Amino acid sequence: MPAWTPNALGILRLLAAPLIVWLVLRQDYALATWVYLFAGVTDGIDGFIARRFGLVSELGKLLDPVADKTVVNFTFIATWWMGLLPWWFVVLVLARDTVILGAFLVTRLSNRFHDFSPHWLSKANTGLQIALGTLVLANSAYALGVAPLIAGFTWAIAATTVITLGVYIRAWTGSPTASA
Repeated sequence: MPAWTPNALGILRLLAAPLIVWLVLRQDYALATWVYLFAGVTDGIDGFIARRFGLVSELGKLLDPVADKTVVNFTFIATWWMGLLPWWFVVLVLARDTVILGAFLVTRLSNRFHDFSPHWLSKANTGLQIALGTLVLANSAYALGVAPLIAGFTWAIAATTVITLGVYIRAWTGSPTASA
């Protein structure tokens, strides 16, 4: 297995994000659903390959969450634009991710190191976000009639978004784990 395989999958996910947006804006929800599912599946596959074959890299550790957030956030913005998700929800998700990115940059620039490993609830939140994106796109493509399920996912993600932001803020306001 080539050492670059997990990172190549991460780059493919990054490239999928603008394609998904374009498909959503064209209202080609069926193809958008399948591209989004491809991105979601490759998220699991790249991590498995990296761990299983000892191909974990510093680039991959950065690329994986960036690709996840890019695909999910671009999809949420596009689906909000098309009236498929509420604005307050998209703003909440983007605000949390902006705070996390800002905290990461500030600690790096100040030569302080905080552990930015994802909390288990944050991983669950990302999983719920991927599921919600799939539901919204598939419901728009295939009229599945799952609006109540979409509403439930939206509220569950809103709750875990607020909770995980609190968890991270609490962790970051403590002492750094080591000097960089």
